Amino acid sequence: MTLAPPAPRLVFGVALSLVTAGLNVGCLRTDYLLKETQGSEGGTAGLGGSMTTGGSTAGTPAACDTAYELGTNFQVCAATYFGSTGEDALRAAAVVPGGDVIVAGSTDIQAFEAPTLSVENASGGVVLRLDGGGRAITAVARVAGSISDLEVSLDRAYLATDAGLSVLSSRLDELVWQSAELGAVTRVAVSGETIVALTADRRALLLDTSGQLLVEVPLPEESTTDVAVHETLGLFFVTGFHAARAGATCTGSMPFVRAYDFAGGLRWKAYDFDDAPSWCAASRGRRLALSPDGKLFYAGEQRGGNSVHLRDPQDLDAQAPAVAYDEFSNGSGPAIRYYTYLGRFDAETGKLETGQVILPRQDGVGGELYTSALSVDQAGQVLLGGQVTCCLEARDERRFAGQRPGVYSAIEASLMILSADLRQRKTWTTFTGSGPSGANVEAVAWGSGTGVAVVSASSDAGSLLTYEARQPEPGGGQDGYWVTFPAPP
Repeated sequence: MTLAPPAPRLVFGVALSLVTAGLNVGCLRTDYLLKETQGSEGGTAGLGGSMTTGGSTAGTPAACDTAYELGTNFQVCAATYFGSTGEDALRAAAVVPGGDVIVAGSTDIQAFEAPTLSVENASGGVVLRLDGGGRAITAVARVAGSISDLEVSLDRAYLATDAGLSVLSSRLDELVWQSAELGAVTRVAVSGETIVALTADRRALLLDTSGQLLVEVPLPEESTTDVAVHETLGLFFVTGFHAARAGATCTGSMPFVRAYDFAGGLRWKAYDFDDAPSWCAASRGRRLALSPDGKLFYAGEQRGGNSVHLRDPQDLDAQAPAVAYDEFSNGSGPAIRYYTYLGRFDAETGKLETGQVILPRQDGVGGELYTSALSVDQAGQVLLGGQVTCCLEARDERRFAGQRPGVYSAIEASLMILSADLRQRKTWTTFTGSGPSGANVEAVAWGSGTGVAVVSASSDAGSLLTYEARQPEPGGGQDGYWVTFPAPP
């Protein structure tokens, strides 16, 4: 028997209590809060924040002048550490229209060379706007809580934090609104005038851009790992996994993708079986991304080849369509453990159009590939990030901005670019400099011809390669790291 999702709670007309200019405001007018902002240089702090001027950013390079080239050398605009002697992290990234980059996380760094906005109750959360080449910080915002996710529109940056949801101007010179009443927010997605936030206490919240709560959808007890929203279709999507059901043959985790309409009703679901005899490999949904043409991309993980990922997501008796053309896209073989599955769905109907398993190999033996980051560009090309063990394809031939990665010694960061039809891995690279880096790609994004990945790394575990670096060496302890690169045409 299929577990029915909890009923949504409709709260039309009820507004959150938002903190703006130090006041608790009820129902907020979009034309009042979402106004045009001034630039960072000489700009205003806007609502509920204070601005420090910082150093001048004039004359800094404004864009990446490197072109993407297909091959084993991964072209890089900039690759740099970001950290102090304390605990620092970068967890989220976005590319704003025009090509500038925004990265976000937490830091112990107290002063920056760029104009800095400190919002009310700011703590360790930090947002950095970079020039398009990723070589210089042009604006900074300090916010409450540690940031776990980021979405941008033309003029707004939406931040998921453990202290709630914060919305800034994308130039980082104004706080638009923030709300702690949502509780800890783990993921956020934005489409047009619609925001969907996932909370740590398993709720999906649909809001408008003034922060008014429209619909609250309680999620079952499963682990929900990501969210996406498509305003034109009137749908939002969640993915994750649930534990084995009582009495089921399968004892491992089961992935799910669910689509909800804007009234909170369940429109369709994929995988999410109560049981799957013969297809019991533990599997999990990790990330979602939408392409402009209405395709929903799904990145999951599976432990072994007999996963439900290989079956039709609505019919276990039917085989899933798949693209397999070499040993790295074929899930059969010895010693295969955790690896990645990538699927492309029709977002409106939930039909799986195609998919692919992706795994590292060496001499026929499979390694492990974990996924924590996914993005899709205007052409449907896929950017995939995470961690890989041992057997990244042609690793000895790979170069990073002309530099040879250090000798593999333990799990390391993985960044991959795939063609829209999934028939070509255009790039597969790592950033390892020396030692067992243990690094992980936390988030990826691209747009306007620029790509960005942010990485978590520990200086105690080795080093990462840098290039045109603002900070070429780790600060110590836990560090952030970003790399910007030209996107393929």
